[in-house]
Amino acid sequence: MQSDSKTDAEIRLIIHLLKKDSSEADFNIFLQNGIDWSRLFELSENHRVTPLLYKKIKSDHSDLISVEVLSKFQNRYQEIGKFNFARSTQLIKLVGQLQKQNLPVIAYKGMALAEFAYKDTTLRQFGDIDLLVYKKDFPKVKELLLQIGCKPVWDSTEKQEKAILKYYYEYPFFYGETNTLVEVHWEFLESFFAFDIEMDEIWNRSQKINHYGREIKTLSAEDYMLILCTHGSKHFWYRLSWICDVAELIENTDIDWDLVKE
Repeated sequence: MQSDSKTDAEIRLIIHLLKKDSSEADFNIFLQNGIDWSRLFELSENHRVTPLLYKKIKSDHSDLISVEVLSKFQNRYQEIGKFNFARSTQLIKLVGQLQKQNLPVIAYKGMALAEFAYKDTTLRQFGDIDLLVYKKDFPKVKELLLQIGCKPVWDSTEKQEKAILKYYYEYPFFYGETNTLVEVHWEFLESFFAFDIEMDEIWNRSQKINHYGREIKTLSAEDYMLILCTHGSKHFWYRLSWICDVAELIENTDIDWDLVKE
């Protein structure tokens, strides 16, 4: 992304609004210096923080924002809420189908993280569904997903799939009429990152959450902390939403920091 003084003003305002202790006085200074609201909206979408920004603007600064700008954020917030609910429906169906076949599954990131860390499923902006299964179960998991209409993203041979299972960490599928990306993991990273984590311990520490009346498993707060930081580092933290994930996790969950360090 190219940087200039105008872009810097918009991204600085976004960061200011995402802070827990942002003040109205500082916000007024940004307004006085001039803000390109179209550019700010574009940046908020790129960084996937539009719902968080809308919540902050509506609660603290709605009287200082034009009706047009506020309506644009509100409409997008409502779109994201509908999108997230649709993903929730798909997640519940997928997890339910796997559970019926006694195939253990953990849902993480996506809606599971929104429920667990944000405590509000409308506030996290995301795209796909991430599931964690046991590596030994993947052939059965794949067979079941194909039966319920999922399509492999990769056109791989049997030999290639064996190599993927041996050397890689996930296998992607498309699901439903909207071709939702479903990433089925048995590890969290490529082996060359040398991120040595005991998967059995991940499963042992997993927690149950109530998601729209359905009980599903997700990661513990301590494992989320490690996985979110690792994921953000892998991608050089180029998206602000990944920093927000960590912030919301710290703010809204009880973390055993000694366990995290261990």
